[in-house]
Amino acid sequence: MQVKKLWAILCLLFLFSCNAEWLHGVKAVLENKSSVPISVYFFDKGVLTDSLHIPAQKDFLYFTDAIIDSKTKPSNATIRPDFGYSRYFVRDSVVVVFDGLHSVTHYWDTIPPTEKSAKFFYYEDKRNFTNHDNFELEVKEKSRQTVNYIFTYTFTEEDYRFAKE
Repeated sequence: MQVKKLWAILCLLFLFSCNAEWLHGVKAVLENKSSVPISVYFFDKGVLTDSLHIPAQKDFLYFTDAIIDSKTKPSNATIRPDFGYSRYFVRDSVVVVFDGLHSVTHYWDTIPPTEKSAKFFYYEDKRNFTNHDNFELEVKEKSRQTVNYIFTYTFTEEDYRFAKE
């Protein structure tokens, strides 16, 4: 009888000592919902560092990462997009060119340069791509211990019209 009690206690201790790990997947997607192709140019101190191209009506996987966390459950997680490890990390500005002709500069710095481009968005503007708070968040739970956070920024037909004006 003592052996059964001891065995039961050991099993309970084992079960309660297990700390399930959560896998948090983070993904950022750029959607081009405009009718024309878009090119995005990344600058650091005025020097072009990288670029990407998104055909009309297509998506581009901007960033992906996975975080293993034994303590944070999705209901307790405060997930804010931080794409600092991305190849396309923004350092000072981004120029978005619609149809190879019409451009809009998105400033990352809170104080843009004195000589600004004709069309631009300050960091605080709701259409500024460099402000990651402007990405829409969708949370998808794939399983009991896996959750995906999908951040999406959408370039719209209105963005294209703004660039053309």
